[in-house]
Amino acid sequence: MESKPSTHITPTPGLKKSFAKVVVIGDSGVGKTSLIQVFENNKFNQTFKPTIGADFSNKELIVEDKLVTLQIWDTAGQERFQSLGSAFYRGADCCVLVYDITNPLSFANLNNWKATFLTKSDPKDPQTMPFLILGNKADEEGARKVSAEETQRYISQQDGTFIFFETSAKENKNIEDAFRELVKKVTFRQEKLNNKILQDNQNAEGAKSAGQAVAGNTSRRMTRSTKTNVVLDDKTVKAAQEAASQKRGCCKAQ
Repeated sequence: MESKPSTHITPTPGLKKSFAKVVVIGDSGVGKTSLIQVFENNKFNQTFKPTIGADFSNKELIVEDKLVTLQIWDTAGQERFQSLGSAFYRGADCCVLVYDITNPLSFANLNNWKATFLTKSDPKDPQTMPFLILGNKADEEGARKVSAEETQRYISQQDGTFIFFETSAKENKNIEDAFRELVKKVTFRQEKLNNKILQDNQNAEGAKSAGQAVAGNTSRRMTRSTKTNVVLDDKTVKAAQEAASQKRGCCKAQ
């Protein structure tokens, strides 16, 4: 595993800070590494070098009122590296699925990649997990084998949150726009999950306080009941004493 340099932005006062782990997956050779390099550095490298295991790097992006640090994991597409996936996927906030528009098999394998991601990342509320689908190598229109309509049909059959762009790492087409849309979905989901956790904690605290109040009221009722019994017992004793005194007085008079 290799850590690459981060792309840093000088913070602007007033910006909220956020963090998101992004996992980029897809068949080998679809251009995952090239997309990431262009996104981070605006640099396309014609020389193809397969990723070994996984690489990760950081990229900061300002989206709306947030400074978002993206930790981007570039995972190997080769089958022999798939056993390494669990550690890389765990804690992911979103997933980028990449296929090659000139390679129908890479498109057909998207469902397997998606299923693998959900199994190995085991996210909270998987129905809301954001997925970004990138149909890469859009610059090779003459060799296209997968239409945008096919991808839209695939998305319509899926559950969850999906974004779709056709991209070109070579021409730097739609890459930053795609990641910006993904970040919006990610931060929205994070806020909803955080609010739910906060609400659950407040409900639990409220239930605890209500339980304590019920216990306190029960204790006070028991105390009052005990005191009442003691008062009644004293009256009974006094009445008995008076009755006994009167009886003694009657006996003396006889």
